[in-house]
Amino acid sequence: MIGLKQDFPIPSLAEWQIQLTKELKGEDPSVLERNDEIEGINYTTYQYDLGQHDTFGSRRGNSKSNDWHIATLFDVKDEKSTNEKVLEHLMTGCDEPIFDFRSNESADLDLLFKGIEFQHIHTTMLTNSIETVARIQQSVWNSFHGNIKYAIDPHVVGLDAIRKLAPLFAEKQTPFIMINGYALQQTGANSTQELAFSLSTANECLGVLIDAGMNIDQAAACIHFSVGISANYFYSIAKIRALKELWASIVDAYAPMHGCSKNCIITALSGPMNKSLKDPYTNLLRQTTEGLSAAVAGVDSILIQPYTIASTQPSHELAERMATNISLLLKEESYMHIVNDPIGGSYAIEQLTTQFSQKAWGLFQETEMKNGVFSEECASMFQALIHKTATQRLAAVRDGKNLLIGVNKFTNPSPESVDYAEVSNYFDIPQLILERELTTEKNG
Repeated sequence: MIGLKQDFPIPSLAEWQIQLTKELKGEDPSVLERNDEIEGINYTTYQYDLGQHDTFGSRRGNSKSNDWHIATLFDVKDEKSTNEKVLEHLMTGCDEPIFDFRSNESADLDLLFKGIEFQHIHTTMLTNSIETVARIQQSVWNSFHGNIKYAIDPHVVGLDAIRKLAPLFAEKQTPFIMINGYALQQTGANSTQELAFSLSTANECLGVLIDAGMNIDQAAACIHFSVGISANYFYSIAKIRALKELWASIVDAYAPMHGCSKNCIITALSGPMNKSLKDPYTNLLRQTTEGLSAAVAGVDSILIQPYTIASTQPSHELAERMATNISLLLKEESYMHIVNDPIGGSYAIEQLTTQFSQKAWGLFQETEMKNGVFSEECASMFQALIHKTATQRLAAVRDGKNLLIGVNKFTNPSPESVDYAEVSNYFDIPQLILERELTTEKNG
C-alpha cells in the first residue's frame, strides 16, 4: 500500500470552496452555477462527495466490458446495391448493419442477404410490417436469432400490431420493440421529456406482451431503446445513465425471476438537429463528442449518422466513412471499449443523473396518471411541452446564447450548395434542424 489517503488527505467542502474562491480571482462564485431553462435543471459546475451519490447501481456502465457495436443504417431500396454496400462496410469497421425496410417491405431477402454471415455480426431489421418480420424469421432469424433484433416502433405501427407480433417471439425472445426516444429528441424534446416518453411507451408495451401470455422476463427481453445524443456531453451521459436506472426500477416492480431482465439495451444515435450542411467539416467535433458521451455512458450500439442524413443527397461516401471512423477511433486509439464505467465516481455526473432521474420519474408518473403516453390527453401534453422546448432551442441559437460553429458562428463564407430534404414528423411533431430553421428565417 502506498498510502495515498495519508499522503494526500481529502479536503473538506469548505476547503474546496476557499480554493475555488481563490481561483476565481475576485469573481462571484455564482459564475459556477447553471440554470438551464431548456432542461429545467439547476446545478453547479463543481461537486463534492456528500455521500448521496449511487456509483454502483444500475445507472453504471455495462457489467463485463464497455464494448459496443458500430452500427450503420442501410436504406433497402435496391437489394443488389444495398447488399454490396453492406458487405463493403462490414469490411471497413461496421459490425451492426441496420436494414431499413420501410421503403421496400417486399424486398428480395435472398438477394439482399447474399454472402452476409449473420453468425459473426449483430444485425437490426427496421420495419413497419408484420409480414416482413415473418419473412425474415423464415429466411435467417430462426438460424441466427441471438444475433438479430428488430426495430418496430409502437407509435408507428400501433399497440394492436405489437399484440399480433407477440406470438412470433413467444418461444424465442429477442428485442423487437424499439422505444424511439431518438426520434422524439430530434423534434426538440429535452432529456426529461425523452426519458418519460420512452419509459411510458415501454411500460405500455410490457403490459401488452404480458396480456399476450408472456411473463415479465420474456416481455422485458423483447424491448430495446434508442436514445438521442447531443453535443452537450455531460447531459447525454447523465440521460443514458438515468434511463438504465429508471427502466430497472420499472421492471423490478413486476418482480422478475432473473436480474438480467432489468438490463437496458440501448442504441445511441446522433442526428441532424445540430449539424451543418453548409459548413460540413464542422460536424466532425460534434459527432465525436456525441459518440464519446454514448461510449462513456455504456451503450450497446452507437449509430453515428452521416451529417448528410437529412439532406436531399443522404448517401455521401466521405460523410459515411467519417461516421464509422469515429467509433473506430474511440475503440482502437482511445480504448474506450475496455474501460468499464469510465465515468463512475464523477460527483458532477452522478448529480446530473439524479436530477434527470427525479424529473423524468415525476413526468412519467404524471403520464401514467393520464392513462399512458398512447392516450390523446398525454399526446397533447407532450406535444405542447416539446413545442416549448423546441422554440427555446431555436431562440437560443438565433440569439447566440448557444453557439454552433458553422451554423450561427464563423459560418462558411462559401457555403456548400446542398439542400435539406422535406421536414419529417414524429408523434405529430416536426423534426427540428436548427440550421434549416435559421436559413428559412433568413430567406423569409
